[in-house]
This record gives sequence, C-alpha cells and structure tokens, in this order.
Amino acid sequence: MRDWDLEVFAALLKRPGLYMGANDWSQVESFIRAYELGAHWECNFMNLLTSQIKDKYGVSMPSTGLIEQLKIVSKTTDQTWEELFVKETKEILILESDRNNQNRFQKIIRNKILAYFKDVSELIDSAYFMNLNQINSQIDDWYGENLSPEEIRLFKEIREELSS
Repeated sequence: MRDWDLEVFAALLKRPGLYMGANDWSQVESFIRAYELGAHWECNFMNLLTSQIKDKYGVSMPSTGLIEQLKIVSKTTDQTWEELFVKETKEILILESDRNNQNRFQKIIRNKILAYFKDVSELIDSAYFMNLNQINSQIDDWYGENLSPEEIRLFKEIREELSS
C-alpha cells in the first residue's frame, strides 16, 4: 500500500458516507474494487484484507465476495461483519504503517504539517484552517504509532495561535 492509500482507508473508517455515498457498508467491496482499479492496482488492500481474514479465521473469500467472507467469520466472532471489517482494516493499516519500525503515518503527518507551516501566507483563508483541522483529525484518529505527545502539543498550539 502506498502512503496515500493509508490515508484513504483510515478516512474511510471514520467517514464511510463520504466515500460510499451513505453510511451503507454494503457498498464497501465496490468502493475497494473501484479504488484499486483507479489506483492501477498499486493498492492491494483487498488482497491484504482477504488474506488476513483467511489466515486468522481459516475462511477463504468465497466467489460471492468479501462481504460474504466477513459474514461467515462474524457468525463465530460475536460481532457484525461491519465491525469485523473495521477491526481488520485497522490492523492492516497499523501493520502497513508501522512494519519494521517505518512509522509511515508519522512521516506522512510530519510532512503535511511542515508543508502547511512552510507556506503560511499573510492571508490565511478558511480552506487553510479546514486543512489544518483535517490534519488534526488524522492525528486524533490514528490507531498505530502516532506523533510524539510533544509534537502533538506543539502542532495544536501553533494551530490555535494561527486561528487567533
């Protein structure tokens, strides 16, 4: 998975309706397939997810697709298939980001913060603050290795100072 893919799938978990048109998880398989097609198969999320489920629960993806695989597993795990999808997706994102101590998410966020603070102009508009708020949400919602507490404190402090 590319860095961009990590961000997209983390955002999907937080705001599925933004990506699928409604908070209707039944569209998640279509979204993933369309996303991977649009990414020219550089994103292999579907394979990662279905393989992880097979390895953990011993259930291969049937010909009826990912959702059916999740439904089969959910019957034995005391959770809905949607909850299972979210749980397994979080695990994949953490593994993809933090494997071999790469902490890719940290690097993505640090680069975004530096880019935004580097290009602070005299006239900061509402779009600028919306983007800073989006970065803040990404920091708050990340599941794996995040920025250090000091980095988070400094980012929020600078963000608040800019907004005043």
